[in-house]
Amino acid sequence: MILAQLQPDLNWPETLKALVGIVGILSIIYLVFSVAIAWKKLFGRRPPIAEELDRLEKKLHAEIVESHSRAYKKSEEARSQVEDLRKHFDAVQDVIRDAARASDASLRDLMDTKVGVVSLDLIHVGRQVAGLQGQTELQNQQLARMDSKLDRLAEK
Repeated sequence: MILAQLQPDLNWPETLKALVGIVGILSIIYLVFSVAIAWKKLFGRRPPIAEELDRLEKKLHAEIVESHSRAYKKSEEARSQVEDLRKHFDAVQDVIRDAARASDASLRDLMDTKVGVVSLDLIHVGRQVAGLQGQTELQNQQLARMDSKLDRLAEK
């Protein structure tokens, strides 16, 4: 009984009317703000075309500078790769020359002792040298193609 005595009797129809009134007032305020925002979007200040074009030009210029720097970095990377390939190619050529010299020396020694065996070894070594020379020519061609691509990339 004590709780029933503490709670006052509410007049629900009046409370409902008050809540509907509050919701109505909030709806009208929301509508006014929405109209004000739409009005500002339609009739607000817009920058002149010259300012807009200047802003776009600056943006495009920044993008061009960035792409140029990326292209330059890539060309430098490609150039260093070509240099590495050239060093590797020179090392391969040195190995081929050393192998040819060594094979020539060993062929001379063998010719002095065993002429029959040397002729077979000579044919085999000749084929190996010919194969290595073919590989060298192929690597020269590949290096020339990469060099021309790098030059074209550097020109861009």
